[in-house]
Amino acid sequence: PRYGIQLVNNLSSMKPILLQSSLLLICLLESLTGENIKIVETPASNRNYYSSSTKELTLRVPPSNISGPLHLQQLAGKCFVTEHKDYSYSICPFHNVTQKEVRQSWNRFEGVLGVWQEWLVENDTLTGQHFTMGEMCTSADREAKVMFKCSTVTKLSNVTEPSTCHYSLVLNTPLACFEGAMQVYHLLSPEQLKKWDQHDEEYYNEEITYQGLTKRRREVLADAGLVLHPDMVASRIEKDKSKSRYTLLS
Repeated sequence: PRYGIQLVNNLSSMKPILLQSSLLLICLLESLTGENIKIVETPASNRNYYSSSTKELTLRVPPSNISGPLHLQQLAGKCFVTEHKDYSYSICPFHNVTQKEVRQSWNRFEGVLGVWQEWLVENDTLTGQHFTMGEMCTSADREAKVMFKCSTVTKLSNVTEPSTCHYSLVLNTPLACFEGAMQVYHLLSPEQLKKWDQHDEEYYNEEITYQGLTKRRREVLADAGLVLHPDMVASRIEKDKSKSRYTLLS
């Protein structure tokens, strides 16, 4: 026969009214086509509506080099997890951020929100880590900012999505508590520190704008390995174009 009806559940488990409607539909099709309709039951092994398979996640680009304060570098190789609404979030400092849908669904999302790129810096203070080049979201990449906050215990919290596919999380840790723990000054060489102070003085004397100060500070931060030089950002884009895949940390 050219026609077949596949029922997701056993006929015996169908409600009477549904079974009656199905049989009426079969009779109608047979009268119209002149052919017998075969009812095919779904094998029991295929009746699970939810998929239990988990795709293997990989990174589009390799993480940037580990940098920053030595006491924070001990977070490398560790991961911290929290759940927010229907999702589980994992942050592995200096490596990657991932998101996994935990509710039961036939197409649960599991993907990379970003790969470690650089430190976030505000004035002369490290505020967190920036993860970019996550999985595509419509026409843009997913990315995440993980802000560091002083706490008595190390844990992940405060997950938000300020704009579509741009995520913000807070990593609470005692490592950010002591005085000077997040200060940029301690990470600069004497030459870099001299340039930093020089640019501050130029801005104070109104020789450069705040935009100019921000640009010059970023150059110093790049020399110190805390943020990426423009050419290194371009290199990451080229590595992504090569379609190579890199190991995820979880």
